[in-house]
Amino acid sequence: MDLSGWLFSITNVALIILILLLSIYYYGTQNFNIFKNLGIPGPTPKIFSGNLNEFNQGGHIAFAKMQKQHGDYFGCFIGSFPTLVICDPEIIGEIMVKRFSNFTNRPVFGTIDDITASMMAIAKDDHWKFIRSSVSPSYSTKRLRDMSLLMNLAVESFVKNLETVADTGKDYDIKNIFASLSIDTIAATGFGLEVNTQKEPDCAFTRNARQIFESFSFLDFQGYLAMFPILSKVIKLFKQTMLVGNMAYFLPFWKQCLAQQKNLKESSDRTNAFQIMVNSQIKGYEKTDWKRDRTMNLETVSDWKTKRGLTDDEILATCMVFVLAGQHTTSTTLALFAHSIAQSQEIQEKLFDEINAVLGQDPPDYDNIQKLTYLDMCLSETMRKYPVATIINREVRNDCTINGVKFPAGMNITIPVTSVHNDPKFWPDPDTFDPERFNEENKSKQKPFTYIPFGGGPRICIGMRLSNYQLRIAAVAMLRNFRLFPSENKNKLNLGTGVFGLYIAPEGIWIRFVRR
Repeated sequence: MDLSGWLFSITNVALIILILLLSIYYYGTQNFNIFKNLGIPGPTPKIFSGNLNEFNQGGHIAFAKMQKQHGDYFGCFIGSFPTLVICDPEIIGEIMVKRFSNFTNRPVFGTIDDITASMMAIAKDDHWKFIRSSVSPSYSTKRLRDMSLLMNLAVESFVKNLETVADTGKDYDIKNIFASLSIDTIAATGFGLEVNTQKEPDCAFTRNARQIFESFSFLDFQGYLAMFPILSKVIKLFKQTMLVGNMAYFLPFWKQCLAQQKNLKESSDRTNAFQIMVNSQIKGYEKTDWKRDRTMNLETVSDWKTKRGLTDDEILATCMVFVLAGQHTTSTTLALFAHSIAQSQEIQEKLFDEINAVLGQDPPDYDNIQKLTYLDMCLSETMRKYPVATIINREVRNDCTINGVKFPAGMNITIPVTSVHNDPKFWPDPDTFDPERFNEENKSKQKPFTYIPFGGGPRICIGMRLSNYQLRIAAVAMLRNFRLFPSENKNKLNLGTGVFGLYIAPEGIWIRFVRR
């Protein structure tokens, strides 16, 4: 090869490499001008990762830092996905209520399977409305009143476990005890199941339910998916349960439970959530898909109920959400409540006195527990300071502008609940645990949408009333029987964010219990 040919080859190779590098750079930065073009401030993203590195210590910490630097609305990048973050309560109110029809859905990154798509938190438009309206009867006032006996039975085992802990005289990580109580309560009241997690804390059901929130494997995968969206196509080659780790344990478990429940359909008089969902099925439509749904002209929620009914996949998805997400949010809130009141014997005694004055020796039930106003204040302050669901996501349907902020269609909207709940403009001295923030006078002065532990508007958490009921029943039992003291060596909380943006405590939540 002569010199000119050799130079030509080198030039071609260099040109190819340059084009390849420019293509990679373009692919990794193609969305990065979107907020600049909209006039929205925010941190500078890095190629492929966006602002992911800033989330290493937890989303709640990252969003707080960004808000302090950029204001009450800003744009950031979860990998290559642009996210418009809103901390302004007036705009939040517009998103959740006034303009809800334009922010009905939650965004979904990548490809998901049919069961995941049927989860109430992910389902879209009329599909979401139909699933929610089908499950809502499970949370009626009558149903909640009927749960008292089952809840109190679960709490009896809870107290026995705490007695064992108290008798050791040592500090104890309370996460697992509280998680077991929550699982037993939800399984019994919602599905008529006895999983006995409190008596068998290391059983497979409890262990798998606990690990799905303590493992970062799912989060790691989501991070790679955010950086390289093309990976979503790879998901189709695998079962979704492989990606969500030990979800693989629960799917066959709930399938077996569903088959058993169908056999009980005609003979059982139970009215738990499982039975309500099975009763809403229409024969011949237990299995379906979006192509079949399209041909059925499902234009209203009534059409969905009368022409199609709930499918097996929708029931399975609801079961997994109830037990996995429900048990974690309630048990973690209860553990953080215990941690908070352990710091103040004065608050504890005030709670104890209220329980004695209002309930006496009566067991708590749905009606009398509503009268415990100071307990309500303490639990509200717990959820203000430590909202277990740290973020709320929405997706913009059509272009709109709210208070001067432009919302382009398809944009992911993130509301960092932790930032709103700890904003000193609305909550003076936010790091202090102060139940008086929620006394009658102060509640009347609260700015709307500065307190949103369960979300707000039509898409507010469907399990809110059940969760509040569980929290109060368990708190009464705990305070009637024990004094709580902070751990001498492990009193500092180290909270991170896990799957779905939920708070986790990887180093535990440690308390010392003393019998009254």
